[in-house]
Amino acid sequence: MKKGLYILLLLALMLCVSIALAEETYTCGDFKYALLENGDAELIAYTGNNENVIIPNALDGHPIMAVRENPFFYFNSIDDYGIKNCTISVSVDHPYLATINGVLFGQSDRKLISYFPSLPGQYEIPQGIWEIGDYSFAGCTDLTSVSIPDSVTNIYSGAFFGCSSLTSITIPDSVTNIYSGAFFSCNSLTNVIIPDSVTSINSFVFHECSSLTSVIIPNSVTSIGYGAFDLCSKLASITIPDSVTSIDDSAFSSCSSLTSVAIPDSVTSIGRNAFSNCSSLISITIPKNVTSISNSTFDGCSSLTSVTIPASVTSIGDYAFFYCTSLTSVTIPDSVISIGDYAFSICTGLTSITIPDSVSSIGRSAFSVCSSLTSATIPNSVTSIGLSAFGGCIYLILTVSPGSYAESYCIENGLAYTIYGDNDSWLN
Repeated sequence: MKKGLYILLLLALMLCVSIALAEETYTCGDFKYALLENGDAELIAYTGNNENVIIPNALDGHPIMAVRENPFFYFNSIDDYGIKNCTISVSVDHPYLATINGVLFGQSDRKLISYFPSLPGQYEIPQGIWEIGDYSFAGCTDLTSVSIPDSVTNIYSGAFFGCSSLTSITIPDSVTNIYSGAFFSCNSLTNVIIPDSVTSINSFVFHECSSLTSVIIPNSVTSIGYGAFDLCSKLASITIPDSVTSIDDSAFSSCSSLTSVAIPDSVTSIGRNAFSNCSSLISITIPKNVTSISNSTFDGCSSLTSVTIPASVTSIGDYAFFYCTSLTSVTIPDSVISIGDYAFSICTGLTSITIPDSVSSIGRSAFSVCSSLTSATIPNSVTSIGLSAFGGCIYLILTVSPGSYAESYCIENGLAYTIYGDNDSWLN
């Protein structure tokens, strides 16, 4: 994906935990806040630049009884984010907030709210804390390790966003939810064990953890979210347990060291770009319960040599195997009814293809620039062939039935073709 798209995705992630468009917000000194239904204040952000910050008990007479996310974290773009490095203090009788060794906590919800870059690079979260708040450690680039107690149940969105020196973290069995982007760009993190209390790996959780070589996914996990392991460039292998039913868009995109993947039969859907640009991926077996191969699922797997598509698949999406330059063999089952745009484009190792008589449509540039393709059989069932479906296949001779749509297509586009033999099955 392009950098600009990541910025948009990150902004969308921030919106999930930030101000609703219709919400009225207020400013009191260097603090921004909203009002809860009972009239109490919810602290949103600290907007000043003081080195020593005193958080008051109330804002404009409204007691602070909640904090939406880390109020000291700012995010302007993928290249401009961080945490304001300051020391904070609150009164001992504050109605909600408390500090322990310079770390800001919420008392009633036992939430860790803010950790600062000036604090030690190794940190042990106190026993009794229930939640690690949104962006609570975000931008702490010198943080190397964190010990999480077994009282913690939730690690919220972006909790360790951009903690680029974090090498070690142990997630206890008490944790049931790890929210979106929790370890986004923790690019020194080498291995992770996800406890079996977790049921889903949410979007962007380990995005761009570029040193991650090992991850254990427990049998409790049922879904792997959008971009969950995207750009984990050192991840060489992954075992997906039988409990998983869905692999979302871009889940393993650009895992350039990934050589093999075992997808269990429990999986029924594989999203767009799920394994795109996995340039070391040699082989993959698509499980029998998958009904469609989404757009760009294996786009750019340049080491992929063979693919087994199960009989459950009814459609091959746009760009599904685009630029799989080492792909020499693919068998399309009789269940497939459509082949999408650019589905096998630039598969320069592909020499022949047989399209089953279940297929009715072949998309635009579906087999374009398959420069080694010499033969392809198009059945009578095909009634739609997109523009340049076989463009750039200079050695290709198509086999078609007389009077078929495919023959007309060949004539109209000046493609070389031959007619089925008298005993071929199209007559039956």
